[in-house]
Amino acid sequence: MFFRVGFGYEFKKRIAVAFNSGDDLHWNYDIKAFPTYGSLKYSITEQDDSAHFVEIRYGKCGDPLPTIQMEIITALVGGKER
Repeated sequence: MFFRVGFGYEFKKRIAVAFNSGDDLHWNYDIKAFPTYGSLKYSITEQDDSAHFVEIRYGKCGDPLPTIQMEIITALVGGKER
């Protein structure tokens, strides 16, 4: 199961920037991932139903479970130690 959300903006029909995030669950392999990435797209030509462009993406695929588990454990033992 995949869930993706993205926000972007296009400048003068040539350049577009976007930030994307999601939640991936592969229950057959017991894998849960949280991918986030940004992209930059440059349109070279655009005519009728044809478009040529170059796109660069950079991101990271993290595992949200250790952070969530640590927050739950911290809350159960009464917060942070002083």
